[in-house]
Amino acid sequence: MSRVVDADEVLVTGDTAEELAGTLDVVSFEPDRPRVRLTERIPTNNDRYTRSRMQPVASTGVLIRGQALPIQRVNRPPPGWREYVHPEGQLYYTSSVDIKGQRLTIVTDYPLRPAANHDRIAAAVEVLRDMALEHPYFSKANLRSIEACIQIDEKNPDQPGYYLVNHQVNALTICYLRDTTSANLGLALPFEVEDTAAIALQVQYWRHFIDYPSHRELSEKVVQLLGPLMAHSCL
Repeated sequence: MSRVVDADEVLVTGDTAEELAGTLDVVSFEPDRPRVRLTERIPTNNDRYTRSRMQPVASTGVLIRGQALPIQRVNRPPPGWREYVHPEGQLYYTSSVDIKGQRLTIVTDYPLRPAANHDRIAAAVEVLRDMALEHPYFSKANLRSIEACIQIDEKNPDQPGYYLVNHQVNALTICYLRDTTSANLGLALPFEVEDTAAIALQVQYWRHFIDYPSHRELSEKVVQLLGPLMAHSCL
């Protein structure tokens, strides 16, 4: 029998979380934007390595003028988003929204330079913010250690997903704003019990950190935890 993962078990308070590196940008909202529904996902349920990377190119090509000035970029991320480069070359983006006086960091690797994608990510962020505002435990959660990831697949862009990441040393897990099950998440478990679900979500946490490594520093305590594991893997 699958166990429902209860969100209040991981949205805990505490002052041990590390501060975000740098200053957070803030995304803005527009009225009357079409509503979308966010579904619960896990970090491995994305199209990170399967989506197309090349944008269609006009038959006439790009005009490169005979001058020493650089080409002016046309496609930029929407206001409030900051761009990072993954070591593999993948671009990803961060922003933040206000949740009861605290900043909730949001990350995504959905291509945000094309202007056609701006409304889609804004609609998903707006729904996520409303879900967080309605969640009873966010009023006592320390959001410095929580961030949200929005996943938008290239083949199904109108069906976005999300998950939360708890970076507190006593958590290091993926969590959600609604109850769900391992089956709904596509989380393969050898035994459908709480212990295996907890371990599987911690594994997903590290997958998230691999996919989004550049905007947040590991705390000293987490580095101390990883040191022996890395040493053991070299044996």
